[in-house]
Amino acid sequence: MAPHPIRKYQESDRKRVLDLFSQGMVEHIPATFHHTLKLPQTLLLLLGVPVSLLLATGSWLLALGSNVTLLVFLWLLARYPWRKYVVTCLHTDLADITKSYLRACGSCFWVAESGGQVAGIVGALPVEDAPLGRKQLQLLHLSVALEHRGFRAANGKGERNKDFSMSTRVTFENIPDYVENRAGSEVEKLQSHRAKGQDVAL
Repeated sequence: MAPHPIRKYQESDRKRVLDLFSQGMVEHIPATFHHTLKLPQTLLLLLGVPVSLLLATGSWLLALGSNVTLLVFLWLLARYPWRKYVVTCLHTDLADITKSYLRACGSCFWVAESGGQVAGIVGALPVEDAPLGRKQLQLLHLSVALEHRGFRAANGKGERNKDFSMSTRVTFENIPDYVENRAGSEVEKLQSHRAKGQDVAL
């Protein structure tokens, strides 16, 4: 399994990083759409409107047309929050990644490479309203290119975040449990191999 070198973001990575982030967010649209279709209110709407139109007008064509219109509307509705989030990020912290992540104390933005190309990204910023006496980080924009998933690029970034948190004496907040658990298991595996004098490719 090929290693995925992880390094700090550079301005030359900008286009690929933004593309990777945007693609990662757009991938959520079909899942959101399918989830919306399974909601009881949506099923009621998709059945109720065509049946009502059929009973009121007697037109099958109008009933089927209303269903197609409703499906298009639901797709646009599922798409809207993800597109809005991308636009918001592109105008806030991702507008100037160097300024947002690399110049501030206790923050960083990493990229994972494969074959000389950026294959994954993750940023870490300090939590602004952390409890007194505790430093905490939040992970942002964790994304791995579709063709590189399952090849431990995300796990390597998780370990890099863990190393960063240990070196800066901060803890993570707002990390999904599965990300934290997988990163933690990778760190334990790496420490075990290092204790035995073995090298591990991340």
